[in-house]
Amino acid sequence: MPNTKKTTTTTKKPKQLRSRQIVRAIVLACRKIMDEEGAEALNTNRIAEVAGVNIASLYRWFPNKEAIIKETFEEQVAAEIDVVVNLYEEYVSHGNTSLKESFGMLIIDPLISRQIRFLSMHACFYKDHQPNFDVGQRKYGDRGNSLIEEASLWLAGALYQQQSGLSVEECEQRAFIATRTALGLCLAAATDRPDWLRQPGFRQEILNLVMPYLEGHN
Repeated sequence: MPNTKKTTTTTKKPKQLRSRQIVRAIVLACRKIMDEEGAEALNTNRIAEVAGVNIASLYRWFPNKEAIIKETFEEQVAAEIDVVVNLYEEYVSHGNTSLKESFGMLIIDPLISRQIRFLSMHACFYKDHQPNFDVGQRKYGDRGNSLIEEASLWLAGALYQQQSGLSVEECEQRAFIATRTALGLCLAAATDRPDWLRQPGFRQEILNLVMPYLEGHN
């Protein structure tokens, strides 16, 4: 089961432009090292070197390496939210695919690709702090709902349109169970079987599990 301990944070938020530039350079350096050298190369001295700042400046804003990694993950979380929102908005405007194709494209594919990206950044850190970076629990714009709640609402509506024999409540319940099942399986795979995430069969198995339940009347 993932570790739910809280990650460390920056000591304070910079207000002046120069300070913001320093913090930004440190976070970008952390990501650059992750991408080009691997997580094992991360240490505060190396981050400061790549960022072009002295070590005292780094420690003024970050208490330790973990706090920098946390901030780097938060930036990626924000990027993931944008990806999901844009995908959803585009689908609402133009999408008319089948329920199975939509569920795979809007829910399963983003979940899988997100886990792969997070693991590629720093697998050990992500596994230790996975609940802190659960994009599904973040807010969907100013609507008040989380991303997973919005996904569930969308799915319930699509299901109601295509399954005339189901009540609104039944559609909502099935959508809730289907979205949380996909989410739980992808999160579990990230911690226990990350190799499965890159296998097409894993995506298909989730669809095989979920779709008969969504489309059935029993």
